[in-house]
Amino acid sequence: TVLRNGGTVGFRFFLFDLIVAEYCHNNAALGGACVGALSTVLNNPVDVVKSEMQQAQGAARYPSMLACARHLVATKGPRHLLGAGLSARIVKISLGQAVIFQTVAALSGP
Repeated sequence: TVLRNGGTVGFRFFLFDLIVAEYCHNNAALGGACVGALSTVLNNPVDVVKSEMQQAQGAARYPSMLACARHLVATKGPRHLLGAGLSARIVKISLGQAVIFQTVAALSGP
């Protein structure tokens, strides 16, 4: 969870200014939704492995995250790492990030 959250939050803030200025016409809500969606897509493999390891006996079955990822690819294919649960997560994270970044922009002022 720390690995997933730390990398994701850092990535969102790192790209937010660029995405808002270049692609979202300085709309903080739209920019927040975009960085939320992008970070979700890029982070989904880590989230799938984390979820698998958190399931009952997942941590006991796999000695490491890499071993878990290899097992998932071997048994369910690489698409599983990329797409499992992605559509629901994109909606949830994008909407949440839109609200967060718009609130920060509104409180920060011009």
